[in-house]
Amino acid sequence: MTEEPEKYDIKELAEKFLRGKISGEERTYFENWYADFNDEHLNLNNSKYKDAEEMRHSILTMVEAEIEKEEVPFAARKSSLKWYRFAAAASIALFLGIGLLFFIHRQPVLLSKSGSTDHVGGKNTAILTLADGKKIILNNAKEGELAREGNMVIRKTSEGQVVCEMAGGDSRGKSSSEENYHTICTPRGGQYQIVLEDGTRVWLNSASTMKFPSHFKGDERKVELTGEAYFEVADNASMPFLVTSGNQLLRVLGTHFNVNAYQDEGTINTTLIEGKVKVSQISGGKSRLIEPGQQARLGSGIELLNVNAGDVISWKNGYFVFSGEKVQNVMKQISRWYDVDVTYEGTVTSETFVGSIPRDKPLTEVLRILELTKEAKFRIEGKEVVVSSF
Repeated sequence: MTEEPEKYDIKELAEKFLRGKISGEERTYFENWYADFNDEHLNLNNSKYKDAEEMRHSILTMVEAEIEKEEVPFAARKSSLKWYRFAAAASIALFLGIGLLFFIHRQPVLLSKSGSTDHVGGKNTAILTLADGKKIILNNAKEGELAREGNMVIRKTSEGQVVCEMAGGDSRGKSSSEENYHTICTPRGGQYQIVLEDGTRVWLNSASTMKFPSHFKGDERKVELTGEAYFEVADNASMPFLVTSGNQLLRVLGTHFNVNAYQDEGTINTTLIEGKVKVSQISGGKSRLIEPGQQARLGSGIELLNVNAGDVISWKNGYFVFSGEKVQNVMKQISRWYDVDVTYEGTVTSETFVGSIPRDKPLTEVLRILELTKEAKFRIEGKEVVVSSF
């Protein structure tokens, strides 16, 4: 009697499950597969686990122990545990198929919080330096007016944003004839949102700086960026929006895009969500038009890639998403977000990491999740993370 062929590819279902893109029928099939799960689904060649049971036990023991710490009703805990077991099974199935996968699903995660001595990122903090040199620590500033130029006002909202606007909302008023530029800077471990005078919204990631005027004049809207920011540019066909980052100039009208221009990244990466953007090389004269779902990488030239734009802007939505990242690139993000330095001991893994982790988790939890891959070990020494191999 011949064995009935599989209706679905388990690895594909596992990835869909973890990304929340699985259909009802596919989910039922996957859960039934998990109920009958056994080692024959795995090929453990090149794995650091001696067998499937060791791999499975390592993941499930940690998950179950953490769930037990949560003070939730038993029924809810049981349901969550079931979900985690499915996620762990998916991780195992994908472990050798598409790399080191440690996805934590984008649903409430029942991992325990560490104590107050742990490193926590994502503080809503930044420093605003006005054109006259005055510095304002925005997380300490009170709600209301921060500065005024003529009848142009920079204020802090009750939600903690910085907003540039005409006093009383009167767009007919006159502002100073001079275009004075201010600077907003987020430290490592910080983030902030600002609404520019034209209605453009900007989300600044950690360790980022943007120079901007309180009021746009002339026939262009210009800002300068170092670090990373997500822009939702207000429509104004007669006044293009320009973003300068190092050797890159972006020219846009109304559009949504992300710019990663950290100086230690090697390239400046611009990812378009919607609209159109022209990417130009200031020194070199090259330029390219990019479309939604594309990323322009500017180095010695301009390279266009098709990317998952949602993954690129996951930082704005509260997630680390690693799509085949080496440990050095993973640790750059962690260093900025948790305001820690990173050092390496010996030869570290050359394997790539694939996965999603909520950015509101304490540093110890994030490192513990990464350690589940058995490809890297981490220890925290004050404000330094030491990375070594198993």
